[in-house]
Amino acid sequence: MMIPKQYQAIEDFERYLGDPANPDNPFSTRRVMQLDEQEEYPQELLDTINGWGAACYHVPQSYGGKLVSLEQSLSLARSVARRDITVGVANGVCLLGALPVWFSGSEEQKQRVAELLLTHCKLGFALSERERGHDILSNDTSATLDESDYILNGEKWTIGHATRSDALTLYARTAPNGGARGYTMFLLDKRLLHPDDYAYVPKLKTLGLRAHDLSGIRLDQLRLPASAKIGAEGDGLLLATQATLVTRTLCAAIMLGGTDTALRMTVDFALNRQLYGKPLYEMEHIRATLADVLVDLLISDCLATSTARAWHMITDQMSIWASAVKYFVPTVLEESVHQLASVLGSRFFLRDDYAEGLFQKIYRDIPIVSVFEGSSNAQLHGVALQLRQLLRQRSSSQENLADRLRRTFCYHESIDEFVQPDKIELHSHGQNDALEGIEHSLTLLMDRSHPLQERVAVLVQSLLAQLTQLRSDYASCSSQLRDKSLMQLEFSQHYIRLHTAAVCFHTWVYNLDQLDDFFHAGEWLEAALSKLLHPEQRMSSRMTPKLLDTLGQQLVNRLKNNTAYSIVPIQYGSS
Repeated sequence: MMIPKQYQAIEDFERYLGDPANPDNPFSTRRVMQLDEQEEYPQELLDTINGWGAACYHVPQSYGGKLVSLEQSLSLARSVARRDITVGVANGVCLLGALPVWFSGSEEQKQRVAELLLTHCKLGFALSERERGHDILSNDTSATLDESDYILNGEKWTIGHATRSDALTLYARTAPNGGARGYTMFLLDKRLLHPDDYAYVPKLKTLGLRAHDLSGIRLDQLRLPASAKIGAEGDGLLLATQATLVTRTLCAAIMLGGTDTALRMTVDFALNRQLYGKPLYEMEHIRATLADVLVDLLISDCLATSTARAWHMITDQMSIWASAVKYFVPTVLEESVHQLASVLGSRFFLRDDYAEGLFQKIYRDIPIVSVFEGSSNAQLHGVALQLRQLLRQRSSSQENLADRLRRTFCYHESIDEFVQPDKIELHSHGQNDALEGIEHSLTLLMDRSHPLQERVAVLVQSLLAQLTQLRSDYASCSSQLRDKSLMQLEFSQHYIRLHTAAVCFHTWVYNLDQLDDFFHAGEWLEAALSKLLHPEQRMSSRMTPKLLDTLGQQLVNRLKNNTAYSIVPIQYGSS
């Protein structure tokens, strides 16, 4: 198998970092846990990844960096998060802080942010407020124009790198009554400010990410020149939404990396833990639980990776695709980690008895993903607002659909460089290539010869039937639906499941001969589609002996070969 070229740098990164189980490794599990226990910011670990050049992937090529592919950024973030979610979040915050500038900043601002990041300085993204949360149309922090300057007053809260950042992109109200055009983004370069003009909120104590810099900043008559404004006055809501749409996709890497490590540790534990005279792994319900988590990981990987690629192809649809990732991946993988905890038994409860206590850290850290960049319910609501158009038959443009599908889902296809802000729309206008392209990919499959061809086709026909039924059900009661009602959110959940099933199917069809034998064989896809289309089924009816053997073999082989539990079996670093 020839690994897609966008993953070659990730394997180089893994070789550079080495084996996290080696206590002499600068980025070892032991050191990660020491910093977490002491709640000490992991600057040395950030220095380690920046020694390889991780910060370059936050800066577009045209400004001296290596930010070309969001698919590559996702995989890199996953590699960091599998070692330490805290470092993964701290690293990701810098990209989030830079995105408004890459989208709409002046040339001088872009040059300045590029210089900051390439010299390993930190950026933050000051959006939320203590009393307003993510209700960003009610934010109170104000920026009042005074001749040629803006005077800023207010407080931003739960901000990553609020105190450690060298610069912040900050969202403030510039119209007295707010509104969709009443907010503006500013680049707040602390190096140019007087320290009396702002103060910090003390570091917040959190359940997870104990070593992260999560705090806030207060502004008191802070004067900024008009040149600090990012884009035009009134563009703040647009820029904040565009930036968080991107990071809703990328934050899936935290879940993928953390769950990969949690599964790896649990498989290793089950293979070596003797119970009733035999390894725990030999118990069928233990293997089935582990195999089911592997299926969840592969589904989530398909969804996140294809969405990252879609950012280069169909930016007008990303309000739906990004919300689907942000809802599905944290919801499913958080439950997966809970299932793994049940396999560890008492070892889960003992913080330093097994693997330095890293599993417990992952268990505490990953819930943050379902909270930041909009909660899970907020993602469902965002989809619900567009369902009326999405559930109209044949809503996507059929022109060039085949080309868009191929370039979105085939991992060996080249894609355009990322950062095209003028094409990022906040409403899909009813378009979703994943669902509208099902028949096209089914035709491609039926023109091939594959042992699972007929069985997969039956599942895909079930997917199409469910989509038709969903359209009918929604149309029959759409006039009765209330904003944010339970029924409305249930329709969104079902739609996201069907979208995810379609994404998994397209990924398989377009990479059948491109990846490894396990991917090609397709049992994982059959399991994934069955789980997504029939969530009410018990695991015992889905997990046949043959499927359990196939997935169980992958669990063990990838652990022994030190390769990722992912669609592309990336080779992990070793000593």
